[in-house]
Amino acid sequence: MNYQLFVLVLLLLLGLLIPYLVFLARSVKNIVPYLYLNARISAKQGRLIKKNMLNDMIDADSIAELASRLENTDYAFAMPELVLDNAESIERLLMRYTAAVYRELADMMPKKISSAFSFLLQEWDVKNIKTILRGIRRGLPPGEILSRIIPVGEMPSPLLSKLAEAETVEQSIAHLEGTQYAFVTELIQRYEQDRTLLVIESALDKWLLETMWNRAMADPELM
Repeated sequence: MNYQLFVLVLLLLLGLLIPYLVFLARSVKNIVPYLYLNARISAKQGRLIKKNMLNDMIDADSIAELASRLENTDYAFAMPELVLDNAESIERLLMRYTAAVYRELADMMPKKISSAFSFLLQEWDVKNIKTILRGIRRGLPPGEILSRIIPVGEMPSPLLSKLAEAETVEQSIAHLEGTQYAFVTELIQRYEQDRTLLVIESALDKWLLETMWNRAMADPELM
């Protein structure tokens, strides 16, 4: 009798515990993919330039002195092939570093939120398109234009090269046909009338924000 009662109590306890264990297992499964990512981000946060070093950089007498102080930071690995002799080159260095971080995080990002992260990659696409069109407008050679872009987005390098090698803004925009940025080709006539890149750049910015908003609203994981 006591044995039967013990078995009955045990079965009741198991019946109560199983749903909890299933819930716990699912919770752990959902959390685990983020633990490593969070640890890597925290480690990078710990290596950010500290306030005292920023003050030292503010007191630098030249760009060369500023660049030398960056050699002891995480930004150093982005320095090869860059001549840090003006503010624009420093900005390019920071963009290179940011792009490298994006690539690293993209490889670690859990699939369920990768769609949100793709927005950041598309943001680089938009920046690169703007840089290319501005370079063509200024009459810069393709090589110099390409040196100013950061190929970290979703657009393949051959396409970026094709855009930069176009002789005119209109020809460059035409190469976007067949991509998710094809809507810009509809603005060629308006650009020819107004002769300002603001029309195109505003359309790209609007598309980028609307795409992110629609994606977030459609994905319950991001809400």
